Amino acid sequence: IPRDTWVHIPRSADGRNGNTNAKINAAFAWGGIPLTVQTVEAYTGVHIDHVVVIDFAGFKEIVDALGGVEINVEESFTSTHSLNANGRRQFTKGPQTMDGAAALDYARERFAFSDGDFARIRHQQQVIKAILDKASSGGLLTNPGRLNSFLRATADAVAVDQTLSIFQMATELRHLRSGNLSFYTSPSKGTDMIGDESVVV
Repeated sequence: IPRDTWVHIPRSADGRNGNTNAKINAAFAWGGIPLTVQTVEAYTGVHIDHVVVIDFAGFKEIVDALGGVEINVEESFTSTHSLNANGRRQFTKGPQTMDGAAALDYARERFAFSDGDFARIRHQQQVIKAILDKASSGGLLTNPGRLNSFLRATADAVAVDQTLSIFQMATELRHLRSGNLSFYTSPSKGTDMIGDESVVV
């Protein structure tokens, strides 16, 4: 769901925010994970059983723990919000191995593309598939000892709800491969202005 999607956000638990239309990322700012879950459930009509949150630093840490990932860059571009000291990183069209910092720069960039956030969503999905491919190709997912070590090494990078065991989930999904995954982006009519905000309708 693009972060600028204009949706109805329910009232926050403290009663100070929500019960209004806004960009969907306002739900997290106003009421954290609980209000975000409420908002997504209301928007999609789908019940959310569990929540897994990973921040940028965690994303980088997981890719590095895997020894990098293979990404096929769809078009050459320059990231202008890079982790590099000069804030720039050049990506060249074609397949390449990316470490955590490069994969994060690749997945975060939106200003270099005419379709902005939509390109970023495609790239994020591409990196998630690459992470799964790398984990499965090295036998990590089918070796309980290695899987346990990997999850312990990256435990600080991921937050899960109280009822979810990440080790149990990873064990149950050990035969999952990227070819089994389907990613979908919320349908939209494109972007528009509501007041002074650029939104996805």
